[in-house]
Amino acid sequence: MVAGGDGTVRLAVNALAKTILPLGIVPLGTGNLLAATLGIPRDPVVAAMRLATAQPMTIDTGWLVAGTVRESFAVAVGAGFDARVMSSTGQALKSRLGVMAYFATVLRMLPSLPAAETQIVVDGRTFEMPTVAVLVANCGQVLPGLLGPRAPLDPTDGLLDVIAIRSGKFLTALPRAASSALDSLFRSEMGFGGSSLRQRGSRISVTTQPAEPIQADGDTLDVTTGSFTATAQPASLTVLV
Repeated sequence: MVAGGDGTVRLAVNALAKTILPLGIVPLGTGNLLAATLGIPRDPVVAAMRLATAQPMTIDTGWLVAGTVRESFAVAVGAGFDARVMSSTGQALKSRLGVMAYFATVLRMLPSLPAAETQIVVDGRTFEMPTVAVLVANCGQVLPGLLGPRAPLDPTDGLLDVIAIRSGKFLTALPRAASSALDSLFRSEMGFGGSSLRQRGSRISVTTQPAEPIQADGDTLDVTTGSFTATAQPASLTVLV
């Protein structure tokens, strides 16, 4: 059993993935994305009480390789704007605003949207585009328990989803990124073109130039390579739900 947010849960996931030991979660963090995806109550007392009668559920995880980092993740790995938001949102703000603290940071950082030339390889298929953010996700929601992408991220399908948010030239960077983010949220099919990229695969590599910061399950990684590879690990984690 682990009591904490997605960062704390990430440590337990890394320890328990590909073992027979089940994971029980008492959500005490800001986003609690894995708990929300699996329907675990946000109230920690209720979640703890329900663990007494919880049932095991098998879900996928991802295997991340980024610089010297080698570990499992349950929610998502991201490069670019989302990693900057995670690292720039302080604990005091999260304690005061909860999950809305991330949106406050987004609004503060919107005037500057650094872009990178990005190469994404999905099971051997290569896509190139300028991006402000690339997310390789096993599960997750925009607002935990309330709002997620129209094409849901399924943690039991044996695959990972990649979502890339396009950038534009200086004067069009913000509207292009906003349009791309909305397109990726509301599109119901996999595809490349229009405003965003949405693909699904078992092995996804991302390389950005210049090197962008990288986060895994909400924690910024101490790597400077600007590249990572995420590989699906089907049915590799048992969680009590």
